Amino acid sequence: MGLATTAYRRVEPARLEQRAVPRQSVLVKGASVSRTGRKPIAAELEDISVYGCRLAIADNFAEGDRLSLRLPDGETIRASVIWHRDGKLGCRFDSRLDRSVFRSLTLMRG
Repeated sequence: MGLATTAYRRVEPARLEQRAVPRQSVLVKGASVSRTGRKPIAAELEDISVYGCRLAIADNFAEGDRLSLRLPDGETIRASVIWHRDGKLGCRFDSRLDRSVFRSLTLMRG
């Protein structure tokens, strides 16, 4: 039960976007994801920021899994799984993505 003083307190609307930096929509085919000691799995990069990305992937992952994301140009990025559902995977990079790599990915289509 709330106090009478809180019954009329104005509450700010929730922020739908809670990321520190916005993600850029991309469509990068030809990427792959691998876990230590396992074969790489094909993936499509759907959006990216300097701190993480969302992938379309046909395999199961658990929150906290460690992975290596290999980009079509051969660049490999280490990351951790933040969430996985409905064939989509959200991950956070171990270190901030280099600006030149980020720029090349945001200009890439297909």
